[in-house]
Amino acid sequence: MQIAICGDSWFSADLDYPGKSFGEVMCDKNNWQLWSLARGGCSNFAIALQVDKAIELGVDVVVIGATTPDRCEFPIINDQNISIWRKCLDRKLYKK
Repeated sequence: MQIAICGDSWFSADLDYPGKSFGEVMCDKNNWQLWSLARGGCSNFAIALQVDKAIELGVDVVVIGATTPDRCEFPIINDQNISIWRKCLDRKLYKK
């Protein structure tokens, strides 16, 4: 069985404490394959992208840990990505 863990830091594995996250413990005890997609600091939008990836991977079970609603993304517009933001403005996907 393949399980994907999606969420913020509460659900993520910690490199300083390998094998200690609940996903790692659960999968080790049951001989399941773990896809640890959770990352610290994620917003619910980023967690939704993790869920999309889990579905794309074709896992059997997705565990989702939602975060607080006040976590959000702010666009950082710079020379490397300005063309992307111009396309969004032209398509009215992003309001100035």
